[in-house]
Amino acid sequence: MATLRRRLGLAQDRFLILHAAGLAPRAGADTAILGLAMLRTCWGVHADLIVVYEDLGRATAWKPQLNRLRTAAADLGITAQVRFTMLAAPAQMRAYHGAANAVAVTPWYASACTTTAAAMACARPIIGTRVGGVEDMVVDGLTGYLIPPRDAEALAARLAAFHRQPAQADAMGAAGRRHLRARRSGQPQVGCEDIQARPAALDDDRQPAWLPYGEAG
Repeated sequence: MATLRRRLGLAQDRFLILHAAGLAPRAGADTAILGLAMLRTCWGVHADLIVVYEDLGRATAWKPQLNRLRTAAADLGITAQVRFTMLAAPAQMRAYHGAANAVAVTPWYASACTTTAAAMACARPIIGTRVGGVEDMVVDGLTGYLIPPRDAEALAARLAAFHRQPAQADAMGAAGRRHLRARRSGQPQVGCEDIQARPAALDDDRQPAWLPYGEAG
């Protein structure tokens, strides 16, 4: 983790949360941003959040959504704690997973199977919403936690638990990797070195590229 954080230019002493489900409103990055703010105000934990996304040929289309999310962070007073990163290549996702303490998979609609599987393959503890493939893959209390969609307060509480008990969080991450391998029994075991993470799996042309702040939920 220390090596990866140096490579990515990340602070060594900060609790780091990763959101890698893309920028579409339904991906729930706004929930992660609000959860980060509540983690500080309600639990006294000063953490950082990285929102990772892929271009997918839509750099211009995503600008309004990026501006909306940046405005949300600014309104909450956490601009310096939220970093937006566009990947140059999907393989970079492995480094971000390895640098993170926890992964927030917080869509409020449809599935995020690939994002969830990538985090599990890299043995990262997950806090996911009870929707689609996320609920199907995360074993609540064993490989991570499940929370209701759009519930930033619940997200903050679970992140605080990971912060208080890092050994338990690491154990959940390891259990997640074992669980993923068990689900894929009969196939080559999947790990950080061979999974092709697609962090923007929810960013597709069937969904609006942005919604005005406050309307995504």
